[in-house]
Amino acid sequence: MMRKFTLIALYLLLMNTISAQDWPPNEAKWHYSYDNFWVFGYIEMQTVSDTLINEYTFKKLEKIRYTYDASLEEYDTVFIGVEFIRSDADHVYIFRNGQIYTLYDFSVEVGDTWQIPMTYDMVEFDTVGTVIVTAKGDTVISAQQLRYFIVEPTESSDWALNGTVIERVGAVSGYFLPEQNTDWVDIFEGGSFRCYSDDNLNLEQGNNPCTYITSVYNQQMIDKELQIYPNPAKDYIIFQLPAYTTEGIIKIVDIYGNLVQELVPKSDKVQWNFQDINTGMYFYRAEIEGTTYRGKIIVQ
Repeated sequence: MMRKFTLIALYLLLMNTISAQDWPPNEAKWHYSYDNFWVFGYIEMQTVSDTLINEYTFKKLEKIRYTYDASLEEYDTVFIGVEFIRSDADHVYIFRNGQIYTLYDFSVEVGDTWQIPMTYDMVEFDTVGTVIVTAKGDTVISAQQLRYFIVEPTESSDWALNGTVIERVGAVSGYFLPEQNTDWVDIFEGGSFRCYSDDNLNLEQGNNPCTYITSVYNQQMIDKELQIYPNPAKDYIIFQLPAYTTEGIIKIVDIYGNLVQELVPKSDKVQWNFQDINTGMYFYRAEIEGTTYRGKIIVQ
């Protein structure tokens, strides 16, 4: 009887190890939100095939961005590249710039660090960053007990993983891949987790469907609730909020996504005074009591 129990235990351990090494499975799919002020939607990643790199079998992931551009009032679908991922019992690896890096490490202890690679080229950014584990534990998803850790970038790191990362799912707070560790808006990739699914596991976050793009009509109605004037403007712009509030923030960026100004409301009117600023188009996004407002500003 003991021999039979031991064989069953070994079989289950072997099956778990094989399963872990086969992640992500074929046709696994992720959805992450994309929000670049005036362009918003989601990024879809999907495992499409196996490929051999340095004698290791990697999974090829394709990334597609689905968006609506509020400035042009147009929908768009853009193929933004591929990733190569493989795993073993404790690690998820990524192939980047001719090297294999550890993307996730589920054998870590609190306080452990490791290097993560950049996701795309950035001028004056290092090609790697460093993250540190702040917590770890276990959770159950689709009747499977899975490990997780919580991570953040070190202070000097140019690249970041943020929040919770779950075994056989990936990042469920921030983006699946390393993001810029700055206050700039990520105009290329990045965003909060929406969904993950494969044949054996499913996880969804939020009330909207995985492929939801904000209703254009509803967003236009919301944006009209926040008035800005004068626009075009030369010296200042006033944001007239829908109601008195001291909770929220208004961010203004240029056409390249660089942060120009942050404003914190102290009444139902917020004035942005600007001098020595280049003429042209700018975009604002206001987060006021849980509602997002977007729009364009013309500086003359």
